[in-house]
Amino acid sequence: MYGKELYISDLNRSIPNGLDSLDSAVMAEGIIDAWLTKQVLVKQAENNLTTDLEEIDRKLEEYRSDLLIYAYQKEFINQNLDTVVNEEEISAYYEENRADFLLKDIILKVRYIKLDTNAPSILKAEQWLMSNNPEDVEELEDYCYQYAVNFYLDEQNWLYLDDFLKELPLTGSQRSQLLKTGKLIRLADPLYIYLIRVLDYKLKDAISPLSLEKDNIRNTIINERRIQLLEEMEADLYNNALRDNEIKIY
Repeated sequence: MYGKELYISDLNRSIPNGLDSLDSAVMAEGIIDAWLTKQVLVKQAENNLTTDLEEIDRKLEEYRSDLLIYAYQKEFINQNLDTVVNEEEISAYYEENRADFLLKDIILKVRYIKLDTNAPSILKAEQWLMSNNPEDVEELEDYCYQYAVNFYLDEQNWLYLDDFLKELPLTGSQRSQLLKTGKLIRLADPLYIYLIRVLDYKLKDAISPLSLEKDNIRNTIINERRIQLLEEMEADLYNNALRDNEIKIY
């Protein structure tokens, strides 16, 4: 049609494997109709567009070039980019750029338990929650696995305050209660009791701790490597083309 042809191989690439003969025939008919309609529209556009066709051809060639470059860059990166970032590199980047890591929200370290109101030994759980004795902490973990509806006892990692508040029956005016380190905070609603001990916190606009920024730093370092790798590759290709007289500048 208009000097163009649709081959069986083109149809086969568009029809999924596993279809029965009837479904395949129906799908093939739809593909053929769509292809014919597209050719008619293209021919009509070529005959009637007032836009400069050379400009369209230039944009198509530019788009093709961009696609080729993108595909080559992607393959080059996959083959050559070093994605291993060690702890020393992360720490060094953090120390050199501390001012860039400002907290956008309050963060805190907590011990937290959510219990049914009829859970056993709640007073004992409160004592374990407030204790720093390793044996008491172990008792608390065992208790939580048996009776807690939800709990969080990871003392090494930070939580964002806004995320933690979603777990609690706490109004906005009561937020300040949570920023009292070392004290037992006990909340309740008709169904549950919430036991909280805040171990540490940092306010908004303070320097964000390294542990909270490691993934961001790792991604940043890898992206910087990616940019540098592409720049070096492009410079090498350009210089090699100049050396081999593949480029002539008049």
